[in-house]
Parts: sequence; C-alpha cells; structure tokens
Amino acid sequence: AGAVEEYYNGVKKLETTAAGITVTGDVTATNITTITTALTAIKVAAEDASTDLAGLKAAIATALDSF
Repeated sequence: AGAVEEYYNGVKKLETTAAGITVTGDVTATNITTITTALTAIKVAAEDASTDLAGLKAAIATALDSF
C-alpha cells in the first residue's frame, strides 16, 4: 500500500508516509482526547492498510470529521 492523501478544496492537507503523518497547514486542538482517539483509529487502520486501504481512508475521514 502507498501513501494516503486527503485534500480540501484541491489542496493536500494530510498525507500518510512510512514515517507517520504529514499535515500541511495549521492544527487546532480543542480536545486532546478526541485527537488521541482519532489518531489511534488512524494508526490501527494504517497497520492493516496493506489489506484494507479503504478502511484507512475511512478512518482518516472519520477523524477529520470529528473535529
């Protein structure tokens, strides 16, 4: 599996890499528990991305929607 990229208005904002996640732009944290939960879900999905890339994309989308 390769990198997963998320765009907003045609501009890449989030990308998974072999080293982790790259975020372009500002990150505003209002609830660290929400962020921790979202990142844990992304990490779990990323570990299974070789067989479930759709699951990784869904976890990222869900995480972004939770903010």
